[in-house]
Amino acid sequence: PVTSWTNCTDMAPARTGSSVAYTSPNMNGFTATVAMVVDGGNRNTSVGDDGVDSAHISLRYSNGPLSVALAAMDFDSQVTTASDMWAVSAGYNFGNFYVGAQYEDRDASPDGATADDADYVGIGAKAFFGNNTVFVSYGDRDSDTNSEDRKAHV
Repeated sequence: PVTSWTNCTDMAPARTGSSVAYTSPNMNGFTATVAMVVDGGNRNTSVGDDGVDSAHISLRYSNGPLSVALAAMDFDSQVTTASDMWAVSAGYNFGNFYVGAQYEDRDASPDGATADDADYVGIGAKAFFGNNTVFVSYGDRDSDTNSEDRKAHV
């Protein structure tokens, strides 16, 4: 499913504790999820301490061979600054072959302070051979500071 590409390391906090989430029932392939993390870890009180470290909302359509997802996250628990992120992903299953892609955008400082904003792009494919699966993926992170640019592949 396409959700495997919307959970990139940079899209989620390093540890998710003391969280609560709700996923709606599936309505003709559409689901929505909302979540909050309220564990108090690394909370940055200078960005407003409402007790919520991060909030997440996602919408997903998965029906037949097509999967599409949109997600947004708001982090107030970063040690030095707040951070907003959003992602969109899509995947298509051709029977014995699956292909998917994602795009993520991080605004590391929505309050206007200087920080490291970044964009992420990932593509991947799977081929199914009975009980075996061959998987290949490529990801690219383009940061405002070149020292943080990364490329990854499997």
